[in-house]
Amino acid sequence: MRYPGLPSRFFLVGLLLSAVVSLVAWGFRTAPDAARQQLMEQTRPRQEIRVEQRTTVRHHRHGGRRMQSPLFPACPNQPDYQKRKRCADRELLQYVQMHLKHPETLTGPATGSVVVRFRVEASGLTGQPEVVRSSHPAFGRAGREVVRRILHEHPVWEPALRGGRPVASEFILPIRFHLR
Repeated sequence: MRYPGLPSRFFLVGLLLSAVVSLVAWGFRTAPDAARQQLMEQTRPRQEIRVEQRTTVRHHRHGGRRMQSPLFPACPNQPDYQKRKRCADRELLQYVQMHLKHPETLTGPATGSVVVRFRVEASGLTGQPEVVRSSHPAFGRAGREVVRRILHEHPVWEPALRGGRPVASEFILPIRFHLR
C-alpha cells in the first residue's frame, strides 16, 4: 500500500529545514561589525605587544656628528624634533598594536619576539622589510606582515638626518609577543 502524501511531506520538511539553516547562516554573515569583532575577541587569545625601535646607519662616519633617526610620518606639524619623535613613536606603536595579527599556528600562552628591519633612503622612500631574528617562525611572519602593511600605507618616511642633511639608514623594529 502506498501513501501518496509521504514523499511530499519529507520534501517540505527538508525544504523548511534548509530555509531555516540558510537564514541563520545569512544572519551570522550580516551581523554588525561591532558584534562580530566582539565575538572574535572572545575566542582569540589575548595578546600584549611591546614595541621598541632602534635605528642604525650603514654608511661612513661623519666626524662624530649626531644622527637623528628616521621617523614614522604621523606628526609632520611638530616643529621640535624631540616632540615629533615622541609623537611618531607613539603613533607607530598604536598602529602596530591595532594591526598586528595573532599567529594562528600558536595556541595557548606563548612568549617571543621578532626583529624586523627595513631601509629608509635619504629621500625618505622605504625598502622591503626583512626579519632579522625571530623566536618562532609564526612571530616572524606576523611581524613582517604588519611592517609590510605599515610601509604600504606609509611608503615615505622622514629620513634620518646627520649634520642637518638627510642620510640613508636602517630602521630596526623589535616586537615582543606575550600571548595569554
